[in-house]
Amino acid sequence: MPKILKLTREKHLDHMVRVVPLVVFGFIIQSYLIMSIDPNEFGKNMVLLLAFSLGTLIAGLSIYDVTHHVTLLEDHLLIEMKWLGKQTKVNFSEIKDIHCRHPDQNFTTVDIILYDNTKYVFYFVDSPVMIKEWIKSHSHQDYSQAA
Repeated sequence: MPKILKLTREKHLDHMVRVVPLVVFGFIIQSYLIMSIDPNEFGKNMVLLLAFSLGTLIAGLSIYDVTHHVTLLEDHLLIEMKWLGKQTKVNFSEIKDIHCRHPDQNFTTVDIILYDNTKYVFYFVDSPVMIKEWIKSHSHQDYSQAA
């Protein structure tokens, strides 16, 4: 196994590339219907609200995927949130449990729970079961929960 491993979110980004055009097409249809029903000020405001919400959602997911880095080193996790300028180190010896919410999916959420009940949640993680096994093999602890 490699000495350093990074959590990736490439499958989520690929999924967004496939899904966002469909969501934008749905937005266009909704906008057309709203403007057909009420072409006045209320309809225009609703279309602007939908556009702002959609743009914020897409931008937020993309920024999270690109700027939230988690590196697994020999004895600890290094969590970097570049857009907040924050960096956290978590020793494997502090980890009480690891949960993969949907291990059969291409990407899923991974929860890391520490002995002091601090919880770190990593969204859209590729290969979550492999990540859990990697941490288990480097921490020499037995995590009770199934993948």
